[in-house]
Amino acid sequence: MTGAATISSAPTILKLVLTPEEAAKVLSCSRQYVHELIARGELRSVKLGRLRRIPVDGVRELLARLEAEQTPSAGAPSRGRP
Repeated sequence: MTGAATISSAPTILKLVLTPEEAAKVLSCSRQYVHELIARGELRSVKLGRLRRIPVDGVRELLARLEAEQTPSAGAPSRGRP
């Protein structure tokens, strides 16, 4: 048998939203920094009653945006070694 196998009759439920603490773990940062990202509008969030939740897609969008900002464009001169 290859890979990990799980024996369970319960269906797998994928999370659509994360708590600020869970988002912090995913992003390897502090909960406070997650709240700063939300306040600056860099990380989407929704309110469920009094609770603040971060859509999983919001985390993916943040990471994609950060990666795009840090990836040099094809025509730009490199700053590293030749």
